[in-house]
Amino acid sequence: MGKRGAWVLAAILLLSAGPAWFGVRWYQGHDLLLSQAPERRASRLALPPRESEMALPLRIPFPLIRDTAERLLPGTFSDAGEGDGTRYRYTVRRTSDIALTRTEDGRLRVTTSLVVNGDAGLSGGLAELLALGTKNFDAAAEVRADLSLALGEDWCPAVGVDVAYRWTKSPRLEVIGGVWVNVEGQVRGRVDAALRDLPRLLREAMPCDAIRRQMQEAWHNYDVPVQLPAAPPLHVQVRPLALGLSGLAVEQDHLRLGLALQARTAVSDSAGGMPPAGALPPLRQVPDRNGRLQLSIPVRAGYDMIRDWLMEQFGKRDIPFELAGQQGTARIQDIFLYPSAPAVAASIRFTIDLPGALFDTAGRITLSARPVVERGGTRIRLTDIHFARDVDSLLWSAATLAFEAPIRARLAEIAAYDLRGGMADALKALQKTLSDPERTGGVRLTLSKTSLRLEQVVPENDALTVLGTAEATVSAELTALPGG
Repeated sequence: MGKRGAWVLAAILLLSAGPAWFGVRWYQGHDLLLSQAPERRASRLALPPRESEMALPLRIPFPLIRDTAERLLPGTFSDAGEGDGTRYRYTVRRTSDIALTRTEDGRLRVTTSLVVNGDAGLSGGLAELLALGTKNFDAAAEVRADLSLALGEDWCPAVGVDVAYRWTKSPRLEVIGGVWVNVEGQVRGRVDAALRDLPRLLREAMPCDAIRRQMQEAWHNYDVPVQLPAAPPLHVQVRPLALGLSGLAVEQDHLRLGLALQARTAVSDSAGGMPPAGALPPLRQVPDRNGRLQLSIPVRAGYDMIRDWLMEQFGKRDIPFELAGQQGTARIQDIFLYPSAPAVAASIRFTIDLPGALFDTAGRITLSARPVVERGGTRIRLTDIHFARDVDSLLWSAATLAFEAPIRARLAEIAAYDLRGGMADALKALQKTLSDPERTGGVRLTLSKTSLRLEQVVPENDALTVLGTAEATVSAELTALPGG
């Protein structure tokens, strides 16, 4: 710029400021504040651990229970005997497979159908004298056993059983007119004797040490690698703290013992670092409820992404301003963002079309602003905006004082960066990773009702990183018991 332009600008400033001395003093003080460009200073987001509770269904598959019941009540069995003036012999055959269903009160019902074939008659001399020989008979029944199953604090199963019959064809015969021989007691006694042993054999099929051994294998720290959008490789870490039992549920093809795992959950940028899980704790009773997973996760917005957004909002378009009663325009050409913790700084390169006969000029305004999360929202807003500037001539600095006001007003309108897309992508990546048993050490985590709450913004070296608390209803499926 030549001397003529400088003199014209000086004249305009003196004429527009009112009292000259006041205008000079104001300019000098404001210029001193604007000359302090923010230094580059990055911070780092800390991800605090959270307390979580997970529902862990312990599966007891129906085939295990069915195989045990079929050993106790085989396909056929026979018996013979004499007593109470009668003698008998018979064979019992199962005519249907053993079926397992759920009762209205939530117990496991075992049902099957039986037929009985045999012969019976009166015993002793009178029967021989009257030539009352043995008579054939048959019968049929539906047998039902309702099972209850639980685990004690020592991880030992407690099994109860209630047996009921419905004879569809009564096991009795007519020996001679009006004289009946009823063998129901003998047949039922034989079946009862077998089913009474069912609780003991079920306990033997699921011994305490086998259950404890399997649970001890699952009682360890979990470290799951996860890749969230725009973030470095991370690890979801779970350290178990306590186990509780919420009762027995009968599902379509298995029994489910509802276990509640209390754990400390964290997201870290490195593997390991957790204290060992220790010995398997005693089992305790807890309410039957859904588990709740909480994780601190980073939601990142790279400075390049924010820069592109700012340029879309008000870059490369004319921004009017007034200088000494004359209209000028500014146009932003480029923006460079960098951290200046706890703020973020933006170096804005612009051109100015000055009013009147003055030449156009170019320069930079550097602003710093503190990013905050809007209360209950999904957006980052820039607050406490401060300016510094570096134009190509000190004499043109006055233009930036006028340019500052419309820039500040424009930023106040649009300086809220929406993170909903990044939040959705982070939750999707988290769900995909935790539902894959190959990544989680054989435990399938199922997340539902997921949410993400933003809490704190930290200007890191290459991105604005927001601390988010992810919450979800979660269940974790363990492997089946031995024999399943």
